[in-house]
Amino acid sequence: MTRCATFGILGMMLVAASDARAEAYRVESVEGSLAGSGVSAQVAAAMAEDSIRVVRGESRTTAEVWLRKSLPIEQGVAVSGEIRYPFQPGALVGVLRFPRRGYDFRDQQIPRGVYTLRYARQPIDGNHVGTYPTRDFLLLVSADEDTSTEAMDEDKLSEASARAASSSHPAMLCLEKTDAPAPDSPAIYHDQERDFWIARIPSGGSGGHDVVIELVVAGHADE
Repeated sequence: MTRCATFGILGMMLVAASDARAEAYRVESVEGSLAGSGVSAQVAAAMAEDSIRVVRGESRTTAEVWLRKSLPIEQGVAVSGEIRYPFQPGALVGVLRFPRRGYDFRDQQIPRGVYTLRYARQPIDGNHVGTYPTRDFLLLVSADEDTSTEAMDEDKLSEASARAASSSHPAMLCLEKTDAPAPDSPAIYHDQERDFWIARIPSGGSGGHDVVIELVVAGHADE
């Protein structure tokens, strides 16, 4: 799979919120807590008050994302070409709500509902070598099943995420990472080459780090 073009052309790919094309996406900040959403009180308390709503076309909400107030930075992680996020595998990063059925990065159908988002790295084995240039992903777990803010064992995480997709493979969303300056507010851009829509969500001050989460919110891998 060809990697995204460099972000020297980022300005050409940014999509304005007023873009009225039917398949265009935009993001917007929405006030409101997770109270009554189905997540545990512990998980809800760890999330930021505002969510990021992903909207397709005029008004169709496809997903809503809450990030953790303090993202789980792991000290000593060697950020490289393959690993772009210094998070602890299994750590809770956020919560996602699908108001109707959604799809993950492998184009697996995910039922409507609320899911925790936990950081994971693609394994280095015969089944995954060469399938994607980076290893950073978020795995979805049903909020009914995942009620703690503590890091989850990686094997248990993989199994729980596969159950969320009713599949043998975890339900996963791809994390990208660029060198573009952090936006002042959530933004979205279109990787035209791969037809990915990638939300850029700033989360400054997490453990002394400025972190921008770049999450593929529409589009899927070729394999």
